[in-house]
Amino acid sequence: MGNPTGDDIRYIEMVSQNEWVGLGFNGGFIRTTNAGLSWTSRSDVSGYTGYTPPRIRDGWFFDINNGFAVGSQDLNGLISRTTNGGQTWTNTILPSTTFTSIYFLNNNTGYVVGSYLSSGYKTTNGGSNWTAMSMGATTTLQDVFALDANNIYAVGDKNLYKSTNGGAVWTNASTSASYVSHFSVYFKNTDTGFVAGDAGKFQITTNGGSTWTSRDAPVTDQLMKEMQFNDPEILLVGDENNVFKTTNYGVTWDLLNFTASAPAGNITNAIYSIDRTGSTVVIAGFNGLIYKSANNGNNWSTITMAKHKGYLMGLYASSMTGKIWVVGDAAPNSILYSSNGGASWSSNYGGAQTENFRDVNFFDDNTGYVCGENGSVLRTSNSGLNWSTISLGTEQAANTVETVDENVVLVGCNAGKLFRSTNSGFNFTELQIGTNTVQFSDISFADKNTGWAVMSGSILKSTNKGASWSAQFTHTSSLLGISMIDLNTGYTCGWSGSILKTTNGGTNWNQQASPVPNNITSIDFANASNGFAVSGGGFAVAGSAMRTSNGGASWQIINAGSNPLFKVKAFHGDSAITVGFANILKYSPPSTALDMYLTMNFELSSADTVTVELRSNVAPYNLIESKKGLGGSGVPKLFSFTSISNGTPYFIALKHRNMISTWSSGPVSFNNNTLIYDFTSAASQAYGSNMKNEGGLWSFYQGDVNQDEGINLTDVLAVYNDASNYVSGTYNVSDLNYDGFVDLTDLIPAFNNSSSFIIVRKP
Repeated sequence: MGNPTGDDIRYIEMVSQNEWVGLGFNGGFIRTTNAGLSWTSRSDVSGYTGYTPPRIRDGWFFDINNGFAVGSQDLNGLISRTTNGGQTWTNTILPSTTFTSIYFLNNNTGYVVGSYLSSGYKTTNGGSNWTAMSMGATTTLQDVFALDANNIYAVGDKNLYKSTNGGAVWTNASTSASYVSHFSVYFKNTDTGFVAGDAGKFQITTNGGSTWTSRDAPVTDQLMKEMQFNDPEILLVGDENNVFKTTNYGVTWDLLNFTASAPAGNITNAIYSIDRTGSTVVIAGFNGLIYKSANNGNNWSTITMAKHKGYLMGLYASSMTGKIWVVGDAAPNSILYSSNGGASWSSNYGGAQTENFRDVNFFDDNTGYVCGENGSVLRTSNSGLNWSTISLGTEQAANTVETVDENVVLVGCNAGKLFRSTNSGFNFTELQIGTNTVQFSDISFADKNTGWAVMSGSILKSTNKGASWSAQFTHTSSLLGISMIDLNTGYTCGWSGSILKTTNGGTNWNQQASPVPNNITSIDFANASNGFAVSGGGFAVAGSAMRTSNGGASWQIINAGSNPLFKVKAFHGDSAITVGFANILKYSPPSTALDMYLTMNFELSSADTVTVELRSNVAPYNLIESKKGLGGSGVPKLFSFTSISNGTPYFIALKHRNMISTWSSGPVSFNNNTLIYDFTSAASQAYGSNMKNEGGLWSFYQGDVNQDEGINLTDVLAVYNDASNYVSGTYNVSDLNYDGFVDLTDLIPAFNNSSSFIIVRKP
């Protein structure tokens, strides 16, 4: 908490002594203008806001505003560029590849390398266009370096790839390394070069790569991920704990232990990136870790802190600035405690715990409970100074604990087991719920008598302090979290982006528009209007945090690039705390956020992800800021912007994967930080009245499959071919009505719109 990002930092650069930028694996972007004393951060590199995260592996910045991020998105290669310090990004997507490294020789000439189809690309116009280079690589290339306009080098596996004519022709040869792969390459001149990689290996050539000599770093179990060269000094960073330094090209090495000056209990892990300006060195890596040396690596200061490197599952916070308890895996401790809202933490408060815990709850600041694997329950009556062990009599994992009042405590476990105490947790009795095939995930009481519990796909209700329960609702997917605001209104969440709402005490639960398709693991509301939800993602899917200010009718994604998140606590409409994999995050809204409530509809489908652009009202109508989010169905959706001003006129431009881009009929302005705009009310709301009426709502044309700003024969043929091949599944651009199948119901509207010569109309 207090770190600029919870993302793994894969690239950090000091563009000047005080100005630094960093890129996170899941699309995080950070920048500082005072050498790390304070930071601004975003989580939307490439414009991503929570659906399909990019995987950023490297970057290159010319200055604090202009730079590139490279990696992959949707299994394709991603080269993303910003010209305004990360506020907006423009993307170059190259099919079936993954980029791992980027290097610019000057403002115009640059190179990227990666894996799969074409291993590398070159630009000669500052990244506007990229041309494939035939490098002959059969495995992933990990790093690229350009000595001059002719001599370019790349490494991957055990090979060095070399071009002496600007990338037109490449040769490759094995370095005879005794390990799996090189990760970094640097050449001092055409003769002398260096490679580093697995198992602390370091090699030098003095004949342009024809032969190599091993001069290994003093470690055998770490990857050497990046090299920093300052002749004759070389710095290497790798998995954890040390920076390796040589001043004689690897003949001897010094270990610079950057963790020696870290706060007690600070967790270390992989370091991915290193940069230097003069005698200042900065390194960054796992979960936002950043360390700085002002004297060439001899002494270090901690810029960011990490108190855990495993799963954090449970959270209790008395206030945003008061006492916070966090529990999770024993890695290396199970319980973290802060008395000052996360400004500082203790990992040994009341004795280090070595069990894996899943939830924590307090009745007041003194009496609290922790539960976890093997049915373990701990109790404290002195605010966590001491803990006593309580036996449930089961080995089933305990997932949730709820304090109903000063006497009644409930613990929900796997296998449908629910335990209840009526003497403040000193003894528990198992309740007979009637099933042993499900797991209790969460419990929420609206008052001291009435509460609800979620167990797999079921919702149970109790009106007698949890003494007995009745089944109330069954959902098709597993439910993971529940938050009851009062006796009538509440929310539950679960697998596949499920969010359901009740306004009649649980008699009916209605599906709400979901901000993400991933598993939503926790939901909490401060009041009837304002709430927060977080997602745990899934395999290779980042977590997201989102908020609503209109009772769940629409959601704004506020952190899309973190590791998976598992529990959230809302305090006010504008503040919350969440925990997840090695993450403790606190949210407060940007002080300059301006809210747009936008109503729209698609001619063929319901809600889907749209990009909302705010553009200048004068030619050439430059992009000012863009946001992605859920839109459609004729329901107002919230989009918040931070780079705009009240009273300034902007055009609204909407984009979507298969619709005709649609602009507002004229410039519009925010007043008192708010703008309301309804495209569905009249055709004249769109520039050139470029919409059609469907079901009484003016709606966006669909069918521009290739996004060339017109619906024509090319789009119709694309839909026809997919229909002929019986293409099915989600998020196919040719599936215009989103029913999961490409068929005549998509082809006919595309043909009709093509026949009507539907094109984009804009100023």
